[in-house]
Amino acid sequence: MSVRSSWAGLVDWLKKDETYLLFLRCALLLIVVLYFGTSLCRRPDNDEYEHLHKAWLMKEGVIPLYRLTYLHSPMLEWLTIPIMRVTGESAGIFRAMRTVMFLISCGSLWLMYRITRRLFESPVQAILAVLLLLSNTVWIMKSFEIRPDNLMLVFALLSFLALMRYYAGRSPWHLLWFGACAALSVLGKQNAVIYLLPVSAILVWDTLIRARWLGAKTVVVGLLVVAALLMTHPAQSFLAANMRHLVPDDNKFWPWNHLRGIWDFNRVAFLLFLFQLFGPLSLAEKYRSFKPYLVGIPLTCFTFLFLMNRPFFQEMIVMTVFACVVASNLLVAILRAVDWKIRYAISLFVIAPAVITVPCEAITKPMADDLAITRAILEISQKNEQVFDAYGKAVFRPHPLDPAFLVYHPEQFLPRFDALRRSSVKYVIKDGIYFDLLPRATLDWIGSNFTESAANTNILVRKTPPAP
Repeated sequence: MSVRSSWAGLVDWLKKDETYLLFLRCALLLIVVLYFGTSLCRRPDNDEYEHLHKAWLMKEGVIPLYRLTYLHSPMLEWLTIPIMRVTGESAGIFRAMRTVMFLISCGSLWLMYRITRRLFESPVQAILAVLLLLSNTVWIMKSFEIRPDNLMLVFALLSFLALMRYYAGRSPWHLLWFGACAALSVLGKQNAVIYLLPVSAILVWDTLIRARWLGAKTVVVGLLVVAALLMTHPAQSFLAANMRHLVPDDNKFWPWNHLRGIWDFNRVAFLLFLFQLFGPLSLAEKYRSFKPYLVGIPLTCFTFLFLMNRPFFQEMIVMTVFACVVASNLLVAILRAVDWKIRYAISLFVIAPAVITVPCEAITKPMADDLAITRAILEISQKNEQVFDAYGKAVFRPHPLDPAFLVYHPEQFLPRFDALRRSSVKYVIKDGIYFDLLPRATLDWIGSNFTESAANTNILVRKTPPAP
C-alpha cells in the first residue's frame, strides 16, 4: 500500500463522526485522569482544613452534628466522620477525602453528560459541554476540593434530571424525587436556594399557572402571604442564622476580580454562552420548554454574585455548569459548519487549558509541605494538647478557641487575644497566609512565649508550661 493511499485512508477515517466522537472520549478520559492525579497532589485550600477540623469536632462531641447557626450545612462533615474512623487521626485523611470529592465531582460530570445528551439528543454535544466545564477555571480550582459546594452540585443536578423526567412523563413520583434531591442539595450547602429560585418559579408557572390550575389572583395572593411570612421574626431569625453568608456585611467584596480571572483564563465558554442567549437552542422535542430553565439558572446565579456576601470561585460552580450546557449548543453549530481539520483544531483549543493547567496545579502548588506540617504536629503533640493556627491545620488537635477557631480576619483578632493568652495552648502553627497579619501584640506574645520546633520550622512550641 502506497503512502498516498495510507494517508487518504487516515483522512477518511478522521472525517468520520464516529472517529471524532472517539477523539472526544479519549480527551475526556485523559483530562479526568489528570484531575485525579492533581487531586492527590495539589495543596489543600484553607477551607478544606476548616471542614476537616469541624468534622473532627463533631466526631469528638465538641460540637453537635447539626446546629441552626452553622455557616454551611453539615452534610460534608457527616460524610467525613466515617472516613476519619477508617483513616484514623493521620494526615491520610486529606488524600482519602480528596479521592471521595473527586468521585463526587465525576458523578456531577456524568449527570451533566446525561442531562445534556437528553436535552439535545447528541452524545457529541454532551461530551463537549463537559469538556467546556473541565477547561473552566472555576472547575479547575474547586471541583476536587473538600468543600460542600461539590455535594450541593451533585444533588442539584440529580434534581434537574428528575425535573426533566417529570416533563417527559408527568409522573408525580418524579416531582417527589425532584423535591428530595433539592432538599439534599440545600443540606449540602445553603447556596442551593439560588439554583432553586428560578427552577421553582418556572416549575410553578408551567405546572400551575399555564395549566390553569391556579389563576393570577391566587398566585399574587400566595406570593404576598409568603412575603408576609418571610417578614416575621421567626423567619427572619431563621434566615439570619442559616443564610448569613448570602447577606452582605462589613467583609463583603464584589465579584469583579474573580469574574475577570475566569475571563482572562478561558473566555470560550463565556462568549459562547453570551452569544447563545440571542439564538435558539436545538432542544429535543419533549424538552422544548426547557430554555427558561437553562438560561434562568446561570443568569440568576450570576445576579446573586453581586448580592451575596463573599462571591468566591466556588459560589460560581452551578452557574458555570449550566452556562457550559447552553454554550455547547453554539459550539456544536460552529463545529458542524467547518471543515474537519478546523473541527479538530477548535476542539483542541477548547480542551488545551485543562490539559496544560490541571497538572501544573499539582506541580506548582504541591501538597507535601502542608502535609509535613500536619504529620509533624500529630507526631509531637498529644491528643489533648492545644494547637493555635488560623484554620485548624492540625485537624485532630484541639484549638484554644474551639469551636470558633477560625482566624480568617486577623486584623480583627485583638478582642480574642485575652482568650488565647489565658488558654493552655502548647503549639502554634505559622500558616503562611494569616499568621503574619495578626496584631503586633499577639505576635509579640507568641514571640516571647514560643520557640521554633525541631520537628518543623512552621511549628512553634511553648518555652515554658502555661500557668495553671
